[in-house]
Amino acid sequence: MDIKNMAVLSNNMFFNRRHLRKVKGRYLYLKRRIQHSGTLVTKLSFLYDLLRLKH
Repeated sequence: MDIKNMAVLSNNMFFNRRHLRKVKGRYLYLKRRIQHSGTLVTKLSFLYDLLRLKH
């Protein structure tokens, strides 16, 4: 038996495993990028990417 929807929000939005892996991978990529380069430009770019992901 396989789980079709790994996560469900309170507003009945469903997320499958592929979507969650994609988002987690993007956060990991961004985290590594900001840790590698501690400049202000990188931090602002990271915050911009996070805000863009939430929409």
